[in-house]
Amino acid sequence: RLAGPNPAVLDVAFGTPRPVRTIRVTVGASLWRVTAQVYVKDGSVEVKKSGEGVPDGGNSNVEINLDAPVQDVSRVRPEINQLNASDEDSTVHLYRVEFR
Repeated sequence: RLAGPNPAVLDVAFGTPRPVRTIRVTVGASLWRVTAQVYVKDGSVEVKKSGEGVPDGGNSNVEINLDAPVQDVSRVRPEINQLNASDEDSTVHLYRVEFR
């Protein structure tokens, strides 16, 4: 569980750069926008893209499909924004982050 300012920010670094085409985030039931910055091995931002999710059963799934696979991804920085919460206070129940 992540509690604090909205959006919650993750910074995921891969030990070995890898290709990424899809980023999927599973969070608790609410309204969400996830914006991901995808960095390649030279440190530059290759892609910045957003996706939105609504509750589906008990959780919300937000899937960001990149237009084409990005090769040599070294880092992904997802910002998880709860749309029906204030900027000062949000609780994110983060269940899974997948990179495909």
